[in-house]
Amino acid sequence: MEDSGSDGKRLTIVLIGLVLLTLLSTGAVDMRPLDMPKTISGTIAVFIAGCKTRIVGHEFMDLRVVSLTFRLLFDAWLLIVILFIIILM
Repeated sequence: MEDSGSDGKRLTIVLIGLVLLTLLSTGAVDMRPLDMPKTISGTIAVFIAGCKTRIVGHEFMDLRVVSLTFRLLFDAWLLIVILFIIILM
């Protein structure tokens, strides 16, 4: 049987992870430039809208859409790392 100290430590880490996930998903923790959406769902919406806007006859993605792609990948990576830490504990 595990001791109660180990369970308390695990619970604390899980709670910290859940708080971080909540803050990231609501946009309270934000490292983006001011002109970018503040939440992950906002980033996805702007990314989809940017992909739909194309110059006639050309497949075109402007720098803003490319930067949103990297931002979206960073968000996904950060969430995966937090979930991985929670699972390991």
